[in-house]
Amino acid sequence: MLSLPQPVNTIITTLETHGFAAYAVGGCVRDLYMGKTPNDYDICTAAMPDKIKEIFKNDRLVLTGEKHGTVTLLKDGSTYEITSFRSDGAYSDARRPDKVCFGVSIENDLARRDFTVNAMAFSEKRGTVDIFGSRADIASKTLRCVGNPEARFSEDALRILRLARFCAQLGFTPENETLSAAKKLAPLLKNVSNERICAELSRLLLSEFSADAMIICADIFKAIFGSFDTEKWQKSAEYINNSPQQLSIRLALLSTAVGTDFLHTFRFDKATSQTAVLISKALFTPLADDEISVLHALNKYGKKNLSLIIAAKSAAGIDIKSVKTQVDNQLSQNACFSLKQLSVNGNDALAAGIKGEKIGEALSILLEKVITSKIKNDRTILLNLLRDMV
Repeated sequence: MLSLPQPVNTIITTLETHGFAAYAVGGCVRDLYMGKTPNDYDICTAAMPDKIKEIFKNDRLVLTGEKHGTVTLLKDGSTYEITSFRSDGAYSDARRPDKVCFGVSIENDLARRDFTVNAMAFSEKRGTVDIFGSRADIASKTLRCVGNPEARFSEDALRILRLARFCAQLGFTPENETLSAAKKLAPLLKNVSNERICAELSRLLLSEFSADAMIICADIFKAIFGSFDTEKWQKSAEYINNSPQQLSIRLALLSTAVGTDFLHTFRFDKATSQTAVLISKALFTPLADDEISVLHALNKYGKKNLSLIIAAKSAAGIDIKSVKTQVDNQLSQNACFSLKQLSVNGNDALAAGIKGEKIGEALSILLEKVITSKIKNDRTILLNLLRDMV
């Protein structure tokens, strides 16, 4: 028997006390049947939004989703979406229903959902509502559309990419009819905003089974990235499978098959994009493992970015162990590799009589001498050298 957290049970019980059937619904029920702890809980109910607001009038409510039937309840630092049972009207833009109909049954509500594994409802009072074989599909690790797959994907093209994401997240495999429909209708992804594609790709790439999803759903990704070399795509999936779950690393490894333009197209945030491009450019550039080369690399990339580059190289099958060992050695010795670590700074250069852009040039010369072990990072020595430069 499943059990729900006390706050969720309280919300459901409160709605039931007022005469309205209520359930936990969707992904949280799926996760419970998989033995996982859900990240959040969605609740559906026979109560209309006005009734939900009245019942929970003493709680903090967010009403931005009210026209779609959703009232958000803020309680004890957690957020709970409470949505009226609803069915969707026709979809004219392959993204959102033209209208939403309320006053329907829980069965009607579940029938509008994307995949069977997400189409269950549960309450401790009423038990599990499973009219689409959801539990059987969870047991067999199968992704199957609710009803006709082409109809589901035509209604909302984002579901096509969600199919790939659930492959990556759950480690499930689409059944043949569902996968065939997704491939056929993948061009409809042009109706999905770049921001939503970015969000789904990010979640997919950071999932445990992302490499499997890339292979299984390769034809879907062609609708997003355009044509790509199959062998390079399979290699990038292999690299990602070997990599830590870090987004900029996985984006860089993905770029080995599709380039980096997609980072701008799909509006990945600036910091992540810049780091991914940096890793991508450095990925197949040789790194020597001698002390001076490693200090130059630390200077060029910085400690954090160099560690990401090393991780990406390792994931791509490049033998980088000796470089990593040398990096660790230099960092443990607090070796000087940046201007910030020099024992002198711009004020010292100015006091020595060096002016303007010459200050930066002088400090860079000193840093290079320190890196190449021609001089020590000793303040007295460096001050004397600054005076000699005037």
